[in-house]
Amino acid sequence: MSERFDIAILGFGKAGKTIAVKLASKGKKVVLVEKDANMYGGTCINVGCIPSKRLVTEAELAPKSDVDAQNLDILPERLTIIGGGYIGLEFASMYANFGSKVTILQIEDAFLPREDTDIADNIESVLATKGVPVIKGVTFQEVKGNTVMYTQGGATHELAGDAILVATGRKPNTKSLDCDKAGVALTDRGAVITDEHLRTSVPNIWAAGDVCGKLQFTYISLDDSRIILDDMNGAGERTTENRGAFAYSVFMDPPFARVGLNEKEATKQGLKYRVVKMDTNAIPKAKVSRKTEGMLKALIEEGTGKVLGVQLFCVESHEIINMMKLAIDQGVDYTVLRDFIYTHPTIAEGLNDLFAL
Repeated sequence: MSERFDIAILGFGKAGKTIAVKLASKGKKVVLVEKDANMYGGTCINVGCIPSKRLVTEAELAPKSDVDAQNLDILPERLTIIGGGYIGLEFASMYANFGSKVTILQIEDAFLPREDTDIADNIESVLATKGVPVIKGVTFQEVKGNTVMYTQGGATHELAGDAILVATGRKPNTKSLDCDKAGVALTDRGAVITDEHLRTSVPNIWAAGDVCGKLQFTYISLDDSRIILDDMNGAGERTTENRGAFAYSVFMDPPFARVGLNEKEATKQGLKYRVVKMDTNAIPKAKVSRKTEGMLKALIEEGTGKVLGVQLFCVESHEIINMMKLAIDQGVDYTVLRDFIYTHPTIAEGLNDLFAL
């Protein structure tokens, strides 16, 4: 005996459960399907994605993904992390603080190539002080047990450890959905293709969150739910094009947070700007809390005084960056941030000095 529903939602992630609750509260008959009992309620690190282990020849011998790394029973004395991206950095910082000897291996010649060089250099320097080297420009050859064989600059190396974490990115987990049978178009990587309203190629089918293969963050998934609900029941004014500036945080120690444009992006767009930056150790609260590593940086547009972007590599940056997003979205002049009366002692009051430079 079959049962009919108004709405069927596949995946109990942030977007799925939010849409389910909202529609049910409006009297819709909703069914929510989740294949993994352990993922009830969704998780910001796992629902909708699977770890991509394409860089390791013998992937089955590399035992840990970023999800597995949170469930280790024993702290590894030596941890090898394959991948120098944001996920890899978070776990490198965490395990180094726990006491593990961590080494990062990455294919790219440049560390954090998306970020400005001064920011990337500062982050790499702080990692080095924690005993975490970043070995760049490697070609992976083989993994045997917990030993990684790789070449760099024509020389062959072996790196032995007690555990290996593969942090090489994620891809949408759509293979089992048979999207082609429904006519839902996918990218070559298996991501669901959507428009600015998150509509798929089939009417009355939307996609949200990591499965879209774009920004893989819980808060983006939450905003996706707002866009879909507005498209279903409202005027369709919410879109992926009017989210405003995109902020993100890397939860290492200290955290790195960014919103808006960096120098590479502003230059590519032909914008005229000036840079203001300062060291974290100039902020009284940082000195008091003995968290002086890092730097603060902002781009200000010449002629308009608008803030184009902010990059914060400092304690509490993951909190402050939200205020910076608001300032950028509202077109606030940099002098407002310069002259704002912040509470004392806080890291945020460092913005007085940053924007006074």
